[in-house]
Amino acid sequence: MKNRFFELIGTLNILRFKSNPLRDGFTPYVSANCNRTYNLLFCDQLELIRGEFEALPVGVWEELLAKRVSIARLWEIAESDELPSRVRLLAYHRLRQLRQAVQYQHLFGVVIEIGSGMGLDVLAAYRDGTVERIDSVERVMRVDTAQPQSVASARALLEAGETVIARIGPWLQPRIAPPTAGMVRMSFLVSDGLYFGQGWIDVMRDDELASPIIAAGDALRHAVEYTVGNGVS
Repeated sequence: MKNRFFELIGTLNILRFKSNPLRDGFTPYVSANCNRTYNLLFCDQLELIRGEFEALPVGVWEELLAKRVSIARLWEIAESDELPSRVRLLAYHRLRQLRQAVQYQHLFGVVIEIGSGMGLDVLAAYRDGTVERIDSVERVMRVDTAQPQSVASARALLEAGETVIARIGPWLQPRIAPPTAGMVRMSFLVSDGLYFGQGWIDVMRDDELASPIIAAGDALRHAVEYTVGNGVS
């Protein structure tokens, strides 16, 4: 029997907005800043994320955004351990846009979205140690360095994500609208594309693949609240 973690994937296409989400972005929040932060988490909008990493070495953004880009240089950016995870994901995204084959799965980040009657709670963790959260009342929390309170939970989340992506394939359609109340979505930002699963949160907590993701996400969410609440970042 097909795992419940993936029961809804075949029908998710009907939930897409009529607009182009990669051009306009989704707007699950009242705050424009929260909406911008939300769309930045998925690393699929080159222009939107440009202002977030202004301290990059000279030339990186020009090379990422150039109309006539060097394929070899894009590969160098994508494979550079010296650059932030989201920048590397953008390079892989551009390579795929240019029909360059990425033959390996390298997980750079996990995004967990939980819909509720209060709003959308989103948690994102990246391999370079960066963690971001937008809670259901539109507070944005960031941990930009690997703090002891969050590093173990972030590592557990990424390790659980590695198990999932070994069992499924990438989503080949545009990113879809955020989950509604009672639903959880787990997105995996991988070198060869976006992977994800979605379902009812109460069901997913008992699912073989989803439950470790949700448990690690719960632990990391508490660690982020502790870290930010104590002025550590």
